[in-house]
Order: sequence, then C-alpha cells, then structure tokens
Amino acid sequence: MANKRIRFWDIGSQEPVDIRVRDNGDGTYALETVTGAVPTAGCVRAAVSVNSAGNNTLVAAASGKRTKVLGLLLVASGAVNVRLDNGPGGAPLTGTISLAAEGNGFVLPVTLPGSHWLETSINTALVLNLSAAVQVSGCIVYYQEA
Repeated sequence: MANKRIRFWDIGSQEPVDIRVRDNGDGTYALETVTGAVPTAGCVRAAVSVNSAGNNTLVAAASGKRTKVLGLLLVASGAVNVRLDNGPGGAPLTGTISLAAEGNGFVLPVTLPGSHWLETSINTALVLNLSAAVQVSGCIVYYQEA
C-alpha cells in the first residue's frame, strides 16, 4: 500500500490531482499530494467527422512527436467496420470494431496523460480506417509528445 499513487480529477479547477499513500513506518499511513505529477498542458479536444471508405486522418502527424489518445467517442450512421491505425496503411492500433447498425458506437472513457489508451509512432498520423463510406462522428481527446 505504501507509495501507491491515486489520481483524481478536481471538478472545480478541471485539473488532475495525484495523491500518494505514505507509510509512516509505525503501522499508520498518511495521504500526501504529489505536485507536478501529471502533465495536462497540450491536451486537445477535437470533433471527429469522417465518411470516406479507407483511411481518414483524425490527428495529423507532428514532427518528432507521438499522438497519445486519452479518450474517444465514435458513433456511426450505418453499418461499418472501423479500426484505428498507426498512419495511412500502417499497423493497426486496435482490432476491427464492428458498428453493425445506425447509432452504434463505442467510447474509450477519458483517462489522464500517462495512462493513455493507445499511441502512434513518432511522426505518424492517427488514422481511422472505415470499411465503407458511412458517416462516423464523435470526439477525441489527445496530446502529442516526443
């Protein structure tokens, strides 16, 4: 239990707060705030709206940086298979996800930096591959770092 780190989201300040459990060495424990533990600068929220079969860039490549996805919501207007890829024609970052009917979708709940769901390679775009020309909409939360 000692030195276990717990992350909370402060609703008032809209900033993450890290708390660590410290072993006092006498059979008791104390909670202490860990400052500067979670980077939040540079987090981006963006709309997703794509409808072309094949590769659709969600986040453009950034020189010398990786894209790290903190959260994602996608909803399809019809039956389509989707997959997140490491650049156009790159390695899959997810398996194929079947959105079998209008209104089907999925959510990757927002997490904190350092606990991201997936990441691209350096200098590589994040791509959403669609099996058919179907409207897919939603939003993404991400950050980019070296």
